[in-house]
Amino acid sequence: MLASFFLGVFQMSHIDNVVTRFPNKVNNHGDADLFQGLPVMDQRLAHEFFDDFDAYIASSDSWVENGGVGLVFVADSADGGVLRMTAADGDTAQIQRGFGNFTLELGKRLWYSARVAFQDPTNNSGSVTLSEVNTSIASGITDGFQIQVANAGTALAYTYESTSGTVLITNTVNITLTADVFIDIEVFWDGVDQLVFSVDGVFQSSITVTTLTAVVLAPAVVSTSASGTEYVDVDYAMVVKER
Repeated sequence: MLASFFLGVFQMSHIDNVVTRFPNKVNNHGDADLFQGLPVMDQRLAHEFFDDFDAYIASSDSWVENGGVGLVFVADSADGGVLRMTAADGDTAQIQRGFGNFTLELGKRLWYSARVAFQDPTNNSGSVTLSEVNTSIASGITDGFQIQVANAGTALAYTYESTSGTVLITNTVNITLTADVFIDIEVFWDGVDQLVFSVDGVFQSSITVTTLTAVVLAPAVVSTSASGTEYVDVDYAMVVKER
């Protein structure tokens, strides 16, 4: 009987999680708003792009592929789904949205995140970006921001550029990347003048933006091989901006 009692206690404690319950639901509107009784979050308040790569489709209104010879893009077997981007020796493999649909704007916050793993960071200077539509991001961007593997995999270089003011700002932080280990690269635009960068939720650096780019930007991921055949695995890419 004692065993039954403790089993019952375990089952109750296991089921009765300590949570805050809102019987009238939760939304993101003020009391005077017409939609204040909406029982779900209002998705109209933000513009969102998210690709989890459970499936991969390359097309003019999705991901456009660019690079040299021997590039391979394949949805690979992994928990959560990944896209494997393989570049030949000394070459690049790149995906980017086929058109720009995000801007850095005063008064509108923006969040960016990409989770990637590099096969060999010492030989791959790949990057994740939110930039102008560009068929050769490995050669450099003109607008937006880029986070690139630097110093043979021991650092990440964060760059912001704007052609409207010929602005180029680069901060380099020392982070030693591990082969085939995913990192979550995150960027936050505060809607005022700060681009804040973090890796796996840990703050790394920030850039003060004095001249905003007027170009409409698109997310991209690049695998750039310095030696041998190299790949980058992409778990997801996300951009969210306030309307």
